Amino acid sequence: MRGLRVLTAAAGGLSAVLTVAFRFVRRAGWPPTDLLLGIGISCLVQTAGGEDYPVNLTMSLAVSIITLMLILVLSGVYIPLNGYGAARPYGIFLLVAFVISTVLSVVLTAMNCSLDGCN
Repeated sequence: MRGLRVLTAAAGGLSAVLTVAFRFVRRAGWPPTDLLLGIGISCLVQTAGGEDYPVNLTMSLAVSIITLMLILVLSGVYIPLNGYGAARPYGIFLLVAFVISTVLSVVLTAMNCSLDGCN
């Protein structure tokens, strides 16, 4: 069942990448399309192999994942409520969130922190 979920997610991701890529063709040309298709197809090939890939979850990776999810959810709420546009304060917020996340990840990595604690 797990492999079916991964394959479904990969196929859904590929269709999303293709949709975004072909919309960019009309506006931005081929470089973004090549980038999106290259990432989407390579991820599909990797996940369709059916192998398990172990991931060592460190504190810095957890901080990055939490920050990314927080920014994606906030953007998904804020931008439609703002008429599909973003003002300067939101851009500053994104920049500050990125800087805080990066500094926190670097500090946690330097302190050799894991989910079990710091050494």
